[in-house]
Amino acid sequence: MSDPAFERWLRRAVRGLDAPTAAAVRAELTDHYAAAIADGQQAGLSREAAGQAALHALGDSATIAAGFRQAHGARRRYLLAAVAGMLYPPLYLLLMQFHARSAGLMVFNPALFLPLIYIVYAARVLLAERPHGANLVRYEQLIHTGIVAMCVPRLVGWLLYHQPIIAEAYTRTLGEARSLNEFLLNGMALIGLLLAGAGCVALGERTLHLREGLYGLLKPASGLLMLAGGGLLLYCLGTFSGSLPLRESAEALAVLACMSAGVLWALIFLRARDEAPRLA
Repeated sequence: MSDPAFERWLRRAVRGLDAPTAAAVRAELTDHYAAAIADGQQAGLSREAAGQAALHALGDSATIAAGFRQAHGARRRYLLAAVAGMLYPPLYLLLMQFHARSAGLMVFNPALFLPLIYIVYAARVLLAERPHGANLVRYEQLIHTGIVAMCVPRLVGWLLYHQPIIAEAYTRTLGEARSLNEFLLNGMALIGLLLAGAGCVALGERTLHLREGLYGLLKPASGLLMLAGGGLLLYCLGTFSGSLPLRESAEALAVLACMSAGVLWALIFLRARDEAPRLA
């Protein structure tokens, strides 16, 4: 006979899981519950008393549900982050040919920078969960704020002027801004670059000195992240100084370092996914 109290507990325990995973978890928990009742009855308890003891032993349903969601979400999160890291280099090269078109830029910026936002988020969560990790929220927020502040003016600039803003074009310098609005858009984009670059350098430096090694890949990934951040900062310097060769070299450094770091983090995420608990 079905136990209404256990069924209520079970519904709460699997809340938030997808249907196949919830079904597997329900079956496993039901088996544990039935075995605990059998043990209780063998020890001399009544069916009702054994059921109450078994339900109490299972623990708080909300806590159990949170643990299941975390375990299930970890595998999915690290798989998505690994895919983002692996696809970033070919995606960048593919989209570069559409960069000069306004319609292409509407896709170019989100397609390139949204994966980076997710990779940084997944890396922060992974390191927060490791025994020798750290809380890196402020670095994540700095990088994410910089990316948004960098992308929005680019999109607005294309919509208003149908051409790249000065901060991303190699044909003009800041002194050639034709209006206050254009100058402000470029200023916001450069602030975003500064924030993202500083955030990458700071995050790379912080993770470089952690005791956590992440399969021996964290230190090289941290070094590459610092190089990417340094490239963004040099790009800003080239934009302020009007040095187009410096901007071109700095962008190449930032892109290559970011691509390489993305691949290393993808390998880290795949290893972390293999270690995450399986629910089904």
